[in-house]
Amino acid sequence: MSPLWISWCLLAAPPQTWSAKEQPNAVLVLQAARRAEGLPSIALWLDGAAQGLTPATGLRVDSPERLGLANPGPCPPELLLGCVASGLEGPASPSFGVIVSVLPLEAGRLRVVPTLLDLRAERGRSDRGDPTAREDRLSKEAWSDRPSEIDGELPSDFQRLFQGLAQRSAPWLASRGLTRSGQILIHGDRPGAQLSLDGVGLGGVPEGSLLLVDVRPGRRTIALEPGGAQVLEVAPGHTATVSFTLAERPEPNTLRQGLRYGGPALVAVGAAVVALGILQRQSVIRACVGRPEGGADCADLGNPTLGLDAQAGPSTDPSIVNPGGLDLYGLGLGLSAAGLTAGALAWWGDEAQDPPWWLWVASAVALFGVYGVVHVGGRP
Repeated sequence: MSPLWISWCLLAAPPQTWSAKEQPNAVLVLQAARRAEGLPSIALWLDGAAQGLTPATGLRVDSPERLGLANPGPCPPELLLGCVASGLEGPASPSFGVIVSVLPLEAGRLRVVPTLLDLRAERGRSDRGDPTAREDRLSKEAWSDRPSEIDGELPSDFQRLFQGLAQRSAPWLASRGLTRSGQILIHGDRPGAQLSLDGVGLGGVPEGSLLLVDVRPGRRTIALEPGGAQVLEVAPGHTATVSFTLAERPEPNTLRQGLRYGGPALVAVGAAVVALGILQRQSVIRACVGRPEGGADCADLGNPTLGLDAQAGPSTDPSIVNPGGLDLYGLGLGLSAAGLTAGALAWWGDEAQDPPWWLWVASAVALFGVYGVVHVGGRP
């Protein structure tokens, strides 16, 4: 299978969906005037709310049982709001309540009256002694839709019910600071990287694309570790796109790579030249014409040594009796110094860039400087 085909399959595959869980949550409470066995299941109501109410408002609707709350029992109509609000208090208290008063009619028809209640206004209040006064206050915080009829066996009727609720309650929801949530589509090739939104960890991302839903609109910072962070604007009801792709690694500079690994080789060549120079110097035979008691340098005889230059005069220095030529000992040490300098400095900097000019200058200074010092006074 070709890489192009694999890439096309990855792009064509639908993204996995995660929830940022930033939208306000609401609890759906059914209040039936008559508990009939034919009343639709809570799953049908929740599915209709998720399809019709959530996309338009951003409210994440759930049942009291799923939130770990006690389902308020049948409440008297005159104290409906206060009764429901009291039953929804707890650690997982939602932000909003969606109360649907249901009256079963003939032939499976249902007469429904939806009501939205801002439960946040009740938190921390202490004036709850008078149920009637509390009901009046909650009524001012609530919004009630007009009565309508639906078919209790048609899922589409439930969806239309909550779609109409979302449209007609939009001004009331906006006055409560509720805006439609947005989405972030994340493209990347970093499976397992840790995803965070405004510093809040969301877990390790899967392979392929990821659709993050239920995102609060505004300027958001999304990050992958490793991978970096990006700032983007999330608009209500829209999808922002961000990509975290691995940058292609630049090709190393050939000349720099040659210096990195050629420098040690030049050091080895210099060492070989040093050894050759030492052997050359040791090949000069020094001897005196006269008694061996004269000593190694023949100082007491004053006779010339066996040299190759008749004009050099009496001497025991091999460089004098063998004048001229290249100082192999100094050259070898200079080559080693140049190789060490070039090889070490080539590792400094970006491997994709050409070596800087000062690297060549430093290597030349090492070569000629060491050669000059050894040739003048550092010979063995």
